[in-house]
Amino acid sequence: MADVYRHRRLKAWSVREGGRVVGHREAACLVGVILVASEAGRLRCIARGQREVVAWARGEIADRPRPAGAERLRYQLDRPGFRAGEEERPVTRAVAAWFERNGSAWIEGGE
Repeated sequence: MADVYRHRRLKAWSVREGGRVVGHREAACLVGVILVASEAGRLRCIARGQREVVAWARGEIADRPRPAGAERLRYQLDRPGFRAGEEERPVTRAVAAWFERNGSAWIEGGE
């Protein structure tokens, strides 16, 4: 299992395995995705005005093209949890997720 999250300074996606960063990628794909967001971490970031990794996607690294019907995935400190689609519904898992070179993230089969 790998964790993927955005490294803002490097403008790349960090890949973490077993708690250690093993590399950075311009783009990545995960399957069997669990979306992890620490509410305590989110509140700590707001209180301190400092950033830290408080949200990531966990799954198996895959090599799949993003389908046309994939939904946009977002995480913002001002609201708890991950949000998907135009209606920004809360999601905690997905069949697959794509993390693009431009910093956007997309999911398929989110619930």
